[in-house]
Amino acid sequence: MLTTAMRTTWSPSIISLLLSNAAAAVADADAVVIAASARDVAAGLPTSSTCNGVDDDYGWPRFNSNADFDVSDLTGAWATYFKSVYGELPSDSDNFASTAGGSSQKRRSTSASSSSYPICVFGAFSVLLRANYDAAGLNDTSLNPRHMLRPVDANLRDGDLFESRFGYQIYHAKWAPLPDNSWVEVIHTVVPTEVDGMWVWRTPGSGVFANLGRTIVFPTPRDMSKVHREAIEFFSRNCSRPISKMWPQLESDVFGFCAREKGYDSVQFKPQDGKVPLGDFGVPGLTEIVLVTLSGAGESCGVSPRAGRQTPLRTGWGASRRCDCVRVHTDARCGLMPRAPFPFNVIGARPPMCGVQDQGHFWDRWRRCDPTRCRDLACAVG
Repeated sequence: MLTTAMRTTWSPSIISLLLSNAAAAVADADAVVIAASARDVAAGLPTSSTCNGVDDDYGWPRFNSNADFDVSDLTGAWATYFKSVYGELPSDSDNFASTAGGSSQKRRSTSASSSSYPICVFGAFSVLLRANYDAAGLNDTSLNPRHMLRPVDANLRDGDLFESRFGYQIYHAKWAPLPDNSWVEVIHTVVPTEVDGMWVWRTPGSGVFANLGRTIVFPTPRDMSKVHREAIEFFSRNCSRPISKMWPQLESDVFGFCAREKGYDSVQFKPQDGKVPLGDFGVPGLTEIVLVTLSGAGESCGVSPRAGRQTPLRTGWGASRRCDCVRVHTDARCGLMPRAPFPFNVIGARPPMCGVQDQGHFWDRWRRCDPTRCRDLACAVG
């Protein structure tokens, strides 16, 4: 989402300044939610309960079978919610997801939506889709009194429900990287500058699945001037393609072509060092992933139909079906941030941050983009 890969001809002080300015600009931008996936690889490993390692449900429900959804008004509301997000409820038998060829394979996943019973809401989800949650009646405090919205501050604890620009979230104070070939649910906002590589948030509960393929993990330093630097240096080293000095094109070069050339399908970033509550860029509970084989700029789930590829993204309970993308129209003012960080806000960003900055006039570079006009990638339900 936010990187600046510089050639060695740029001094470290300039690199630090650009990284700091770009990181601050993204942190301050009003919207930018991200989601999507990597290559369509079925891990072929048994699914496991989302309750594994969960000793405390923190008041969130645990479902042991399909019948548990009919116990009360509250559990019935959860059934309505799950159907609206995934288009179905899991069966009592092991969940199998069909591959594109029609055969069945179990899919290893980090989400309840692709696991057999029992299903633990706390153990499975970090994001609850606001519109679906409210429509199901789960925001009714008389029905669900234990989960009042909490303020977003350093006092967030495991199991707390809070609201962010990403919807409702369940706070988890622990984080662990995902292994190769893990399926994970993600959020991606379609922005025009992600021409090679798709930046997403790791968000179990979003209903959009990606497979990480071969993955690698990097830190997110507390010092914003060093954000993504270790990853940039690693992928830039011996890359066969010249890396652009223009931002944000250099992001695509580094986290697209160069990362693929080193044999990776995805890049995971740890939560920001020392931040409480845990998270990235001031967003509690969420961390970044780059899906290096996809494009985040298009309207076709990360791939071009003209290239003859189908999207590798999946949806449904247990990633049971291929994602049928809801077409996202890119508004001319949609952009990652209102203006590029210095000095690109003066000399011009390449590619431009949004359509209104690319209308053939020298002064277009100073027009403001509007992140709130960008839309999230979504799969049709049902």
